[in-house]
Amino acid sequence: MKLGILFLLALLAGLGCRTAEPTDEVINNDQTPAGDAVEAMIVDDNDEFPDFLVGTWQAQQQPWRFTFEPDGTVSKIVHSMGRVELEPDKETVVPLRFNGTGTYTPGQWQAVYDSESEELSVHIVLERFYAEMEGGTIETAATDMFSGYVEKDGGLWFADWITMPEVSVTTDEKGTVSLPAEAESQPQSVVFEKVE
Repeated sequence: MKLGILFLLALLAGLGCRTAEPTDEVINNDQTPAGDAVEAMIVDDNDEFPDFLVGTWQAQQQPWRFTFEPDGTVSKIVHSMGRVELEPDKETVVPLRFNGTGTYTPGQWQAVYDSESEELSVHIVLERFYAEMEGGTIETAATDMFSGYVEKDGGLWFADWITMPEVSVTTDEKGTVSLPAEAESQPQSVVFEKVE
């Protein structure tokens, strides 16, 4: 079953999107007020988000990218599933290969910085990804968590990444099959570099 989940995620990441690089090409964006979609917490005597974290951080070996605002909120990301730029509370529809479309619906995003341990934690919920392609549909939700030490002067963030996907596939032949969610994935090491 684990191989099935990995195969489907690889399919979404590698075959589903038309480009291999993060793209701004969208078919439709529906934006609603941000509300409680993003949240920042600073565990510190000083309740200000550190200036050295403000800006855009890009993973060195992954498509993940986060942009942090001065108040610590995450204003946009590039998600590893499809390499598409997303904003909080904005549904994004993109073209896929094989005459398909993919719809991304973000959930709650949160950033937490602990100045004592110098650790940054980011929690990203993808409430729903729905892909329609020839032969069927794929629907998934995912929670991704990143946590680790940030160099104040070096511009590097050494994070452990855990992902928890839930996937269902519908085809004409098999109907709808839901793959059971893993409790959590094995942590992967990801190094982010501040790029702006």
